Amino acid sequence: MGNNIAASTLGPSSGILAQTGVQGFKPSPALDIRFYSKDKRYYNHFGVARSISPDGLFADSDDNRSGLQFHTKDARAVFIDEVGYRVEAGPGQKKIWLRGGVIYNNSKFTRLDEPGQKSSNYGSYAVADLQLTQPDSALPYRGWYVNAYVNQGRNDVDYLPIAFGASIYSLAPFESRPYDLLAFGISRNQYSNWLKRNAALSGADYANATTNLSISYAYRVRQGVYLQSALIYTDNPTFSPKRGSSLNAYTTLVLVF
Repeated sequence: MGNNIAASTLGPSSGILAQTGVQGFKPSPALDIRFYSKDKRYYNHFGVARSISPDGLFADSDDNRSGLQFHTKDARAVFIDEVGYRVEAGPGQKKIWLRGGVIYNNSKFTRLDEPGQKSSNYGSYAVADLQLTQPDSALPYRGWYVNAYVNQGRNDVDYLPIAFGASIYSLAPFESRPYDLLAFGISRNQYSNWLKRNAALSGADYANATTNLSISYAYRVRQGVYLQSALIYTDNPTFSPKRGSSLNAYTTLVLVF
């Protein structure tokens, strides 16, 4: 529920939030409520927002070019509820963040098993971040971390209903670079059985899943400005027609407010 420089540097991940209508290119009206335990470690984070278009990100962007429209075509409410346990790094305390959530969207999405029919969409996810090392007591967040996630969507609605992955990453990887981030990641996105069935019936060749291996580095230029570079190897970069593996490199300037 949100985005930050760490999330964008960890490499390709699941598209479950986009597929269920939570994440888009443009802002949307939303209500956000959070409850915390007395010690602030346990929380419940609930949100409701106007969904992106069930026809996809580009259709949503075309229908809401200004990003200021309260309503967009065929988009209804999307609900997300996350529960978690979070402890920030401190002297003698390594960071722990465990969370899981469910998503429900009552917009009408085209079904893959019955293309003439539409239905609501839903999904779930679980994510864990654990700090493994803490070499500098003056900078308790510094060290190596491991991240792992698994996401589940509707097999009869979502093109990529199952995704899982893991990353090992370092905050402040060098003593002279206390705000940089280095990450190595692997992720796998599995295509819907119904999508594969439809491709087989049409005689097209197709991939069962897409696997990504990545290495990335976020270099802090100044406060709020990062230069993010990555090298990503992808096995089966397209669903159909099935194509050979790809290797991509990119550099992006990221502004964090």
